[in-house]
Amino acid sequence: MQSPGHKKSILEQLALSDQDFEQYYLRLMTEQVNQNRPHNLGHSNGVLKCSSCHDPISDPRQLRRYYGRNLHSKCFVELWNREKGSYNNHHLKTYFNRIAELRLGE
Repeated sequence: MQSPGHKKSILEQLALSDQDFEQYYLRLMTEQVNQNRPHNLGHSNGVLKCSSCHDPISDPRQLRRYYGRNLHSKCFVELWNREKGSYNNHHLKTYFNRIAELRLGE
């Protein structure tokens, strides 16, 4: 049995049910937001910013990751819709399609 902190491969994530994938992805995004939270509540550094619109992302339900870039869910969908046609890797295309379909807290 894998530990709760185990990072799943793309294939392991694709094998998850929709509900389990949603929970797993939200856990990953929560970890990402928490890693960037400032230790001092009055300090503004450490807030994630969307690499597309440059607005802050403080809610992990709105965070999507794409090749190291932080994006709001809407910005990710816009970017993915532009780029998915050029993808030849079936597993990655399926993975990013699944992320685009997430409705975490929307």
